Amino acid sequence: MASPEMPTWLSPKSAARYCDVSVRTLRGLLAEGLPHVRLKSGRVRIKRDWLDEFLEKGTEDPAAAIDKAVSEVCRDLGLKASG
Repeated sequence: MASPEMPTWLSPKSAARYCDVSVRTLRGLLAEGLPHVRLKSGRVRIKRDWLDEFLEKGTEDPAAAIDKAVSEVCRDLGLKASG
């Protein structure tokens, strides 16, 4: 996906282009915990490696995520999850 010329640190616009998402979606990822730095100027920069790691963690199997959520709710309610 990355060309050899792509810089290590990306602006939100470049990061969005790298991920093939809108800048708005990328800003949502920042709000969800995508690691980034804010320079003294107020500009945001995202390390390409951080972006790759964050996206790879987000590729959880939906069925496994549902099972995990159900188990946590059952545990919190003092119930035993079936299955």
